[in-house]
Order: sequence, then structure tokens, then C-alpha cells
Amino acid sequence: MTKIKDLIPCFFVFACTLLAVVPASSQKRMAIYSEGCIKEHHLLSKIDSIRFVNSPQAGFWLYKTDSLLFYPHSQTDSLVFFEWSASECLRRFEVPTINIQVQDNAPVLSKDKEDYLPCVVEIDGKEMYADYIGTARIRGRGNSTWLWYDKKPYRIKLDAKDKILGLGSNKDWVLLANYRDPTNLMNAFGFEMASWLGLPFTNHSRFVEVTLNGDYIGLYQLTEQVEQAGDRVDIDVNEGVLLSLDKDDGPELAPGAEDNFWSAYYHLPICVKHPDDPTEEIIDLIKADFQELELLVNQGKYRDLSQSFDLASLIDFLIVQEMVYNVEMEAPRSVYMYKDIDNVYRMGPVWDFDAGFDFDWGTMTTGHNYFMAQDLVLGTDPFRHTQARNLSPFFTQMFDNTLFVQQFKERWAEIQPECLDYCLGMMDDYYAHTAEAMARDFERWPIDKNYAEEIVRMKNWLTDRLDVLTEVIENYPAGNIQEDTSESLFQELSDLLAEIASWLNDTDFDGKAALQSSYQDVLSRQLSEQSSIDELHEALGLLESALTDYLAGNIEENLALTASLSTSHCSGWESLEAVRDGLVPENSSAKTYPRYGNWDGRQGVLHWVQYEWEQPCTVSEIGVYWWTDFSGLLQPDVAYIEYWSAGSWIKLGDIGTEMDAFNVLDKLNITTSKIRLSMSSKIATGISEFYVKGYRPKD
Repeated sequence: MTKIKDLIPCFFVFACTLLAVVPASSQKRMAIYSEGCIKEHHLLSKIDSIRFVNSPQAGFWLYKTDSLLFYPHSQTDSLVFFEWSASECLRRFEVPTINIQVQDNAPVLSKDKEDYLPCVVEIDGKEMYADYIGTARIRGRGNSTWLWYDKKPYRIKLDAKDKILGLGSNKDWVLLANYRDPTNLMNAFGFEMASWLGLPFTNHSRFVEVTLNGDYIGLYQLTEQVEQAGDRVDIDVNEGVLLSLDKDDGPELAPGAEDNFWSAYYHLPICVKHPDDPTEEIIDLIKADFQELELLVNQGKYRDLSQSFDLASLIDFLIVQEMVYNVEMEAPRSVYMYKDIDNVYRMGPVWDFDAGFDFDWGTMTTGHNYFMAQDLVLGTDPFRHTQARNLSPFFTQMFDNTLFVQQFKERWAEIQPECLDYCLGMMDDYYAHTAEAMARDFERWPIDKNYAEEIVRMKNWLTDRLDVLTEVIENYPAGNIQEDTSESLFQELSDLLAEIASWLNDTDFDGKAALQSSYQDVLSRQLSEQSSIDELHEALGLLESALTDYLAGNIEENLALTASLSTSHCSGWESLEAVRDGLVPENSSAKTYPRYGNWDGRQGVLHWVQYEWEQPCTVSEIGVYWWTDFSGLLQPDVAYIEYWSAGSWIKLGDIGTEMDAFNVLDKLNITTSKIRLSMSSKIATGISEFYVKGYRPKD
């Protein structure tokens, strides 16, 4: 081990290239010391050069293959270069210890927030990190890990913010037990992979040995609590939003919570983690904003969606989940998203991976069985969910977009060999400096596995998985939605101009002069395949609006799309907007698309869905496609259509209740401003689609 002290005061312009002398497979690292302990470390094979400067601020730049970092003189004591062999790690990186003494030696028996217990926390940093002692509070945490296993995870809240083991100053810390995981490294792998990919705000790992009330309770993984803060999810405290997409925190399993809701379109369980203690008004605003995001996702247009959703973060996030086969995406559980003042949603931070790695759920309460097969989360065709877990289309809809699929494939090809090498190297590092602590942990919590053998199995499984995923991803279908280009938009514009020319030649509806004027306006702009996308979009919008106005009242259309939509009741986990989204399932029980349902805890109640227009429209046909889950939402016993006339509802007629097909009332000729569908079954009813065809009045 070579130690170079006092480098930082030598401020001069200097660059040294490291890759030429350090092979990519090397596990040599550079550690940055600050305040007497390691602040962070970097794999040398990831460092291109170091440049020392004294202007505008004294310090040095670290040029990495995936980022550019600056370290000021005032925050750096020295640089240390390590040859990270197992013997070096064992000699240098002794596992820190945490001693927690609860007041009156009280046992920690609850994970409820109101049951925090006062305690004293003492940390021995083993000369690698600063020691710590301070007062705090402790409680349990987790869901299945708290419920099923004797080795419990914990949440610690310091009474005063402080740096812990070289991590950013904060009060809130998590001790992951990793009891189900026979390697102790699955969460660490997920964090390291996400960090290597560049997903922001990824958690750090500090393995520690913990003593609670004098009882040695084993090896734990200390990490940050996922929350809004300067050294956590660093979003604006006033305008930022942090969301947890998690079944356990959502309305179904936490119905009494006031910080959660079902998303309006994709029926996702969402808990608002920031702002803290959101009011009902704030919840409604966040729900409405998220619905706009969902609708953009459903449209599948990369250019439009990318204004509101960082799709690069979605790609990296999905790559991590697929690499570790994290089936909890299906529920979903432990999925985080955030939005900062730029009003763009991003995926992350990642969290909770011990349900991945092909865990055997048949022994979930007692077993530690992993690495059984090479199944897929996204499948061989993510958009169609072929050989995939039943993920929400929110996560997979964009796989129907050709540009998104292309970028996903390119990203995988870019990262797949080096990323795994790096992460497996990190697992070797973790194992090297925790092996003795792991042995003590397995003696304290004996299971039917050998940790050293399981780590080898994990590495072999991941290596095999790299080959499996490379073949699968290379063969993803290209998608059907072509992204706009100047060439494609110009062709679309040319087709629309030809269509309008035909309407102008063959019809003589009212407003023809206005359509003719818009037509001539666009022709005069002399647009071409070299015109900008914005110019072409503007021309298309002008012509589409003019043609819509010209044809209003003269051609039949789906009036549902321009109506106000309301209902007597929509279950919180269903979607009212689903009745007019144009997505028709293959049958009445398919769960492919969102649907409407009116279960309200009662049975046999007559519920309704209603369309209303600002001006009376002429209705020619009405159709309903029912949906059932064969449980609470059943085939209707009663279903009929009413229309509004002279201040009261008039029954138009019964509508069919057949499943797996549209039930239609046609050959109608009524003028009305409201149409209402009423329905009931033995319990409740569901709808996939409800259309109303007819003619809008002219403005």
C-alpha cells in the first residue's frame, strides 16, 4: 500500500493519466481522506486523470469515465492508493462496531413511529472512520423482514445531526439485517450497480457489527434513510416531490394513512414521502400531476414524455431491476421516484433487493434459497409482457416506442461487461473485509447455508445472467411507435394537406373558407424535410384544428373524448378515465389495461357513469365493454342508458351485458347534453370501454 500525503497544497496545473498503467481488471483504488477518515474511494480503472488547480478555488478535479468531480482543498487531507488484495482489506478495513444501549435496557419490540425508544449510540470507526457517541431513538423497521425473522432490522434517529462512518450529516439511519440473504451482499450489489450507472442519490453501504443492550446481534448494513435532505434525496424542500410506489404504503394495505393514493390511470399505490405530512389539497395536486405523467406514458411518444420524465433514469432503473430479477417491481414495492424544481420525474433511489436473485417464495418465511433459475422481470417482449412478471404498463409502455427500445439496447451494450466486473469486484472487496464478521454473524444466526459458498453461487448466477440478458435484450422487438423526425412529420403534413384538399374539393360544409385559409397559410410556409420539428408540429396543429372545426357536426366521432366525465363512485384502485382511453382488452377479464370499477363496500348498488357536453350533441351509437375479476366486479344484472332532456332523465333503453364483446345501442338519433350508463350486479361492476358516437354541434 502506497500512501501519498500532503498532495493537495501543491496547487499547480497537473494531469496524470492512470489507465495507461492500471489495467481495467485491477482492483487498485484511490481513497480520499478528510477529517481523519476515508471520505470515499474510487476504482483506479474508472479514473482518467487528476488535475490540481488553484483557481477559481483551490483543490483538484477527478476526471472519471462516467463523471467529473471537484474536491476543494479545505475538505481533503490526503490521497491514499490501495492495492485491494484480501490481506490488505482484512488488515486495513476492520469492520466498525455499533453499540446501542436502550434506556432501562428496554427491548425493541415495535416498528411503529410512536414507539421510538431513547438510547445511546456508540460507534467505533476502527481508525478508518471517526468514532461517535450520542443520544438517539430506536425502533424496528421493514415489513416481511420485521414480521418473519428473528434477526430484526432497525431505524435509528439521532437527537442531533451528525456524520456517521463517513456519510453525510443526518439524524436518520437504517440498519438492514439482511437475514434472508445468505450472502449479506444483495442490497450492497444493487446499490453499487445503481451507483456505477449514475442513478442519483443512491445509498451507500457500511457494514457494521452491532450490539444491542449488551447482546451481540450480528453483522448489519448501515445505510441512509430514503428521504428528502441535502445528503439524501437532494431535491428542493419547498417544490420537490418524493414518491414511494409501494403496496405496503399504499391505500390497500395502509388505508388509514393520509399520505397515499391510487394513481388515476395505472392504478399504482403511491405514498408521498415528501412533502412531509401533506394536506389533502397537496395530495390532490400531486395525484393530478402524476396522472398527466401517466397519460404521457400511455401515449408512448418519447419526445413528449421526455419533457416530464427522465427516460435515461427509467432505463438504468429497469436494468438494475432486471439484472437482479427483482420481482417486487410487480406489486410494486420499494420503488421510488422524485421530482425537483425542473418539473421532471426521475426514477430512484433504488432500494431492497433481497427478494431478487430468484428467491424461492415457497419458503419465504423460513428459507434462504436463491439462484434457482434465470427467469425474467421484463420478459422477452416487455411491451407485451411475454415471459415476464406482471408489471404495471407504467414501467413497460415505452417498449412500444422504437427510440426507447433502441436507447435501452444501446445502454445495455455500453455498460454490460464493465458494470458487472466492477460490481463483482466490489463484492469481493466487501467479502474480504467482512469475512470474519460474517462468520460471527452466522454463528449468532445459524441458517442452513454457507455464506462463502452462497457468495460464489451469487457471482456465478450473475455472470450467467449477463449472457442470458444480453441475448434477450438484443432480441427485444423494435416497437411500433415511431418517434417524430423532420422526415416523418413532413410526410404526415403532406398526407394531411392531401386529405384537406380532398375535403375542400368534395364538400361544401359551413366554414369552408376558414379551412381554405389555414390550408393556404401552411402551403405558403414552404416547409420541407429540412424544416424543424417545432415548425412542422405547429403547422400540423393548425391544420388538425381547422379540419376538426370544419367537420364538427358533419362527421361521426367518439363524443366521449370531448365530454366531462363523472360517476357515482369509482374505487380508489381503479380508473374512471379508463372507460374512454381507447384500450380494448382481448377479453373481459384481461388485466392488460386500466379499467373502471365501482366497488364501495356495499353489494348490489346501482351505480352510474356519465358524459356531459357544454353544448347538446347528436348521439348515433353507444357501446359498452364490460370487465370482471370474477370476485367483486361481476357481470351486470341490470344495465341501461339514459339521456338528459327538458331537465330530467329519460330512459333510452337497456344495453346488453355480454362479456368479451361490445354491447351496442345503435341507429340512434337523439340530441342531448348528457348520457348516463347505470348498472348493478350482485356485488359491483366494472367497465373497460364506454363510447358514445355522434356529431358535435358547430361552435
